Amino acid sequence: MDKKELFRTTLINAGWYEGRSIKNEIENTPFYKMLPPKIQDFYCEFGDLTLHAENKIETMKIHFKIFNNPEAIKYYNTEGYKIRR
Repeated sequence: MDKKELFRTTLINAGWYEGRSIKNEIENTPFYKMLPPKIQDFYCEFGDLTLHAENKIETMKIHFKIFNNPEAIKYYNTEGYKIRR
């Protein structure tokens, strides 16, 4: 299996599928509205997936809990971390 197919299989095992979108779950959150459109698209398609790397100890969770976190919004607004468009 080539790397592209392995990656696709890993995504499918994490719950991803063609046309997947969680936009209705996150589009009205303050943090989502601050993100550039491409990042919004990424979270809509891949948000809330848990990826396990085969033969690795690593697990990656693409969660969106930060979208409703007031501390994250406060930190963003102080420009300690600011995404430039």
